[in-house]
Amino acid sequence: MKKFIPLLFTTDMMVANLEGIKNQTRRGRGLDVINENPDDWQLTNISICADSIFVTFTSKHGSHCTIKCPYGQDGDVLWFREKWRRNEAMTGPPFHWYALNDVYTDPDNEKWKPNMHMPARACRAFGVIEEIRIERLRDISEQDAIDEGIEAKSLESVGGLVVYKNYMLVNHYTTPVQSYFSLFESINGGGLTYKNPWLWQVKYKFTTEEQEGWKQYVQKLISEK
Repeated sequence: MKKFIPLLFTTDMMVANLEGIKNQTRRGRGLDVINENPDDWQLTNISICADSIFVTFTSKHGSHCTIKCPYGQDGDVLWFREKWRRNEAMTGPPFHWYALNDVYTDPDNEKWKPNMHMPARACRAFGVIEEIRIERLRDISEQDAIDEGIEAKSLESVGGLVVYKNYMLVNHYTTPVQSYFSLFESINGGGLTYKNPWLWQVKYKFTTEEQEGWKQYVQKLISEK
């Protein structure tokens, strides 16, 4: 049976999804024990059992640790939680969203709510999972860094050189990988590029179309409150 999994996105990354330049995300949820000392562990097995993905690590001391992926598997659906607010007007949709907002001319002065408080019934976007892998942060390729939705621009003053945003400082990088490292640390904390944690790499197909079974899932959440 298809599973629905909530996933938080910053405004920058929600914009990247909506603009069609992001189709994957890297997360460390559930890998805390491994990432206390990531150099001590090697990935030794990946298996699918009972409609879930399990990964097994072996430490340099010979101990083993098996972890269930918290993001489902191929075909499951991520539902995106983003900065939002209720529509207090008598007309229009019941909710508004901060990313690429076309309603308010001064959105920063409106009463927006953080992504972690967005209920499922306010969701406008989904990611249908196409592949889940596990790798360390510094193993990311240039193309994967680009597919993470990092911001790029062309500098006409230097012959159209493409540079990538530094999410920690007001400058740019010439490589997408360094840009992604700055993005990851801006969200998850400084120093993580050096620590090089193990991460779930989740590739998905972005869509704003309501997915089969979504209404039943939302109703189940409401009834459980």
